[in-house]
Amino acid sequence: MKKAKETEFLMIPRNIASNRKLTYLEKIIYGELYSLCKINGNGYAYPTDRHLCQILGFDVKSRNLIQKHLRKMEELGFIKRKTKHMSDDGTPGTWRKIYLPKESF
Repeated sequence: MKKAKETEFLMIPRNIASNRKLTYLEKIIYGELYSLCKINGNGYAYPTDRHLCQILGFDVKSRNLIQKHLRKMEELGFIKRKTKHMSDDGTPGTWRKIYLPKESF
């Protein structure tokens, strides 16, 4: 899997930053997803839970916390997740893409 170039800062859209339905942590997670999508230029990102834990300064054992917040963000319509159990080139493993709404770009 091609790794996206990392930025030195997060970009959090104003409508996300001011949204009262999201916690501060969810806004930071969204900012990381938004930044990765901007770098990729394709409207989706594919960070692992481990990557999100590292960005947020959490122990990798906090993956359940990440999953909880991603699930809430998806239920509220801020993201959409698609998971496959094999990559497009046939490499085994679990592959997740996290999409942001098109109006985000």
